[in-house]
Amino acid sequence: MKKSARTASTSGAARQELREAVEAFRDHVAALPETLAVFVVSGGDDFIIQVAVRDTGHLRDFVLDHVSRHRNIADVRTSLVYDHIRKTSVEVLPPGRPSPPRTRPRPASPPA
Repeated sequence: MKKSARTASTSGAARQELREAVEAFRDHVAALPETLAVFVVSGGDDFIIQVAVRDTGHLRDFVLDHVSRHRNIADVRTSLVYDHIRKTSVEVLPPGRPSPPRTRPRPASPPA
């Protein structure tokens, strides 16, 4: 029986906001076999790492051994992904055309 990998997201901040520090960490973590994607982002975090791991112990080891201990990292937060939906294609909108409005189904009214 094939075991499926667990997906998690780890984010955090670099000790220094120097391009060299962020790029060195990005390159380090991108080379690890558990890493699916690395995003360098703006805002409160400097990076988001999407990883695939066997279980929560593997996730803990990945974060402690490869993220928290890196000399350029000051702060780390980890989230488990319970479910996700991935689009396989996107509609390219022509210039000047607004995005179609998003509609959500309205919740049913409780019975009176």
